[in-house]
Amino acid sequence: MNQNIYLHIGKCQTQGRERGFTLIEVMVSLSIITIALVSVLNLQSQGLSLAAEAKFNTTISLLARSKIAEIKAMDPEDLMSDYGDFGDDYPGYSWEVSIYDAVLDPPLDELEFLKQAEIIISWEESEQFQYTHRFYRFIPEL
Repeated sequence: MNQNIYLHIGKCQTQGRERGFTLIEVMVSLSIITIALVSVLNLQSQGLSLAAEAKFNTTISLLARSKIAEIKAMDPEDLMSDYGDFGDDYPGYSWEVSIYDAVLDPPLDELEFLKQAEIIISWEESEQFQYTHRFYRFIPEL
């Protein structure tokens, strides 16, 4: 059994056009990939910004509550405007307390015993990251 195998060596012919991608197809696919990546990166950046804002809102409200509790626990004679920071535990956070005589319309006789306190807590001296709380404290006659 002798079988003869013949090999045909030569150029392979394809019908129609050659296989492959054109330059326009490559450019269109690259532009679609670029648009998708830019959108994903934009969402990532926005997510980080929202996470920082949420952290700020949580931290600032807890710091404000602790400072308000301090002011309410103070002796009425020691009430005065002051400012400071929260130390190494909360770097970048600062507070300012302003104490005023309460002003209401119409004036009441009891106003001499009422003090208005305003606390401003800020982060890194930015107006965007600032929390203001105003409350009143009744100081009876001693």
